[in-house]
Amino acid sequence: MSSKTFRNISFLHVLLFITVLSIVILDIRFHLQTDNTNEKEDRLMNRDRRLMFVGETESQQSENDGNMYIPVDIVDEFLDESSEIPIPSRLKSRWFKENNNTHSPEQKLRTIAHQDMPPESKSGWNPSEQEEPISRFPKCLLVGFSKCGTSSLLAFLNVHPDIVTLDWETDYFCDRVYFKYSLHWYRMRMPPSTSNQITIEKSPCYISERRALERIRAFNSSIKIMVILRDPLTRITSQHGQYLASFKASSKPKRTLEERYINPKTGKLYEYAVQKWGIFTSRTENLFHIFPRKQIHVIDGDKFIREPLPVLKEIERFLGVQTYFSDEDIHFDRSKGFYCPRYRSSKQTECMGHQKGRSHVDMSDQLRKTLQAYIRPHSKKLFDVIGTKMNWDLGT
Repeated sequence: MSSKTFRNISFLHVLLFITVLSIVILDIRFHLQTDNTNEKEDRLMNRDRRLMFVGETESQQSENDGNMYIPVDIVDEFLDESSEIPIPSRLKSRWFKENNNTHSPEQKLRTIAHQDMPPESKSGWNPSEQEEPISRFPKCLLVGFSKCGTSSLLAFLNVHPDIVTLDWETDYFCDRVYFKYSLHWYRMRMPPSTSNQITIEKSPCYISERRALERIRAFNSSIKIMVILRDPLTRITSQHGQYLASFKASSKPKRTLEERYINPKTGKLYEYAVQKWGIFTSRTENLFHIFPRKQIHVIDGDKFIREPLPVLKEIERFLGVQTYFSDEDIHFDRSKGFYCPRYRSSKQTECMGHQKGRSHVDMSDQLRKTLQAYIRPHSKKLFDVIGTKMNWDLGT
């Protein structure tokens, strides 16, 4: 064998060795990254299980106002400045400001925990009309669905004196946000409220991610959940209106409703699009598997648009707040063609902006029949899950 041939063979062996080694290293890095992600998820879930509301004990649960309580058995973890798990800054600053040699960390944290308990839990406390509103964890979540009237519903609920709503979506429990921020960050995003008010936050991504629902349960297993549903065909045309509006300042070609749902080559439905905007079943099933039925309130979005008052009264009963809503709080805007909330004190009407309540595009009879045939069995299964039948246009 010539020296040249030997060098070529040796070079090939070295190249093969380097290639195999690279594959092994990449495989190891992938598994390490996956393990780290799972470990981080477990740590955050464990954090949320322990950083629970004051009121997780049976005696305090009815008085739960969403204030944060840190159990004494994890004092070292949360008083360690180098801990990766964020310490709520309000507790941390109070600890280091008041810390002295006369109290053990355990005694000090017991004092702080008591100070952070809802006033109702303290013996001898009397409610004061001068109570200062503070940011509190939500007691109820509106978890979806988008394009079903979630923003309008929240605007109406904000009229109620016992309800405070957040006017933007934190998406806190969804993957894209959950790993970035602590519970303290989440709490401080909430609008100020008093101890006798209910804070409601809405993030439609919650219903779309099973892990988000599981995190919510770990965060507060007794939290109340609302979900609003709408006729699938109406939701599809509503979303298409939003799609068209997004192209107003763009030169990109727009697709028609038929082009977005029907494959022009095969004539068959794009099932992914229909599943996303026309099918509620699997995501709603996840919700009912994770939370008890008594903690879930399903809202008929079509009925809410036609007759908001009966729907608002049902929500009052579900939340356990005083009966307040009346015709005085509802105004029909003829120019917009839908109902808007009206505040009694100022007589001001607050209608959704131009990005809400858009006119829906017409749907061809052929597309309607094709969608109805696909959606019908899924919707019948949904009705079994939620225990009621919606008055939707599903054809025959």
